[in-house]
Amino acid sequence: MALARPNCGNSLDVAKATQKVRERNRLRKEAHLPLLSVTAELKRLKRIESEAEFEKFVEASSELYSLLWTRAFLQLKRASC
Repeated sequence: MALARPNCGNSLDVAKATQKVRERNRLRKEAHLPLLSVTAELKRLKRIESEAEFEKFVEASSELYSLLWTRAFLQLKRASC
């Protein structure tokens, strides 16, 4: 069984993402809306990216993922008895 490897690199382009958040903040300021925290937005974008990478990994490795969850479930079941 060939395993897919999750992208462990830092693929989020921080400079580009920061620029986009600043542009959004410029528009929000014009619209008299509260500004976004650049740090919080970068964390949110990284979380979204990480979740998407994990979902791709699970999809590509569904057989292995199912096996691991089944084993974990059985261990928990045995431990609770």
